Amino acid sequence: MLSESMSMIKSDAQSEKSLEFASLDLVGMSHIETFIRIGLGSDFMIVPTLLKIGVNLSESHRGIHMSRLFQLQMDHILNQSLSSVLLHDFLQKSIVSQSGLSTKSSAELQFQLPVITKALKSDLLGSRSYPVVVRSVLQPDLKNDPFKIQIQFQILYSSTCPQSVKLSKEFLNQKYDVLTIQEWLTEGTQFPATPHAQRSLMTVQIQSSRFSESLDVFVLRLIKHVETTLKTPVQTAVKKSDEMEFARLNGENPMFCEDAVRRVASSLQSISEVEGFKITTEHQESLHSHNAIAEISSNFVIL
Repeated sequence: MLSESMSMIKSDAQSEKSLEFASLDLVGMSHIETFIRIGLGSDFMIVPTLLKIGVNLSESHRGIHMSRLFQLQMDHILNQSLSSVLLHDFLQKSIVSQSGLSTKSSAELQFQLPVITKALKSDLLGSRSYPVVVRSVLQPDLKNDPFKIQIQFQILYSSTCPQSVKLSKEFLNQKYDVLTIQEWLTEGTQFPATPHAQRSLMTVQIQSSRFSESLDVFVLRLIKHVETTLKTPVQTAVKKSDEMEFARLNGENPMFCEDAVRRVASSLQSISEVEGFKITTEHQESLHSHNAIAEISSNFVIL
């Protein structure tokens, strides 16, 4: 009897219409707790993900069908391996689900990408997780670029200030110019440290419309590309040989924050799927109480 009475429910406040109802840019849900699949074949894991999904709302309509959007994520996002095709299909069906109320849809997913790392020399294994945000927008009535995807991730790396390197060398030249290297070593003289050698945080945002591989594989390829470009990504488990190699890499690659963003921006031009980018970095100073920042962008519009 209960199920029969529920099927007879007629009240539907969401469907009310009035000229007083203005159009809305976005209506939907945020902080939806879902899961996505990372990895290929049988070698995969399920990663907790926060989803934000929304559509626009035409004037004269009070509200949208939110439950339809939630059910769509159950069918198209939950436990799925993300791709540009899947995101496009999900957004397209989100618009269709609103029965003519909407002409635009958007989604944002936030998750931690798990990665197994390997030390520089010893091959010692470790683990990292990279914060990733994926934003996508579909507006079919636009003639140019109706579908856009933006991928954001963060890289932790070490940066040694070029001026600090010069100061250390100048100190040595002034104090020990009469000594040979061997004499200097046997005297046990302390080597002057570089005043600026710090952990640094780079946020990379990539704009694209299509990529052929799964999203996690594409993001991992981008992460490795940026880390290789910077040359000094932070390490996890290390032995002395790894630490020595890390010291060598830092010594050979001194960077101002300006150098870091320019270097990565130049390297992204070689990746065909990258249609635009915005790169922000923060060198968290070891000398000062403040941080040094730099930013560069090209063909990038915030979604």
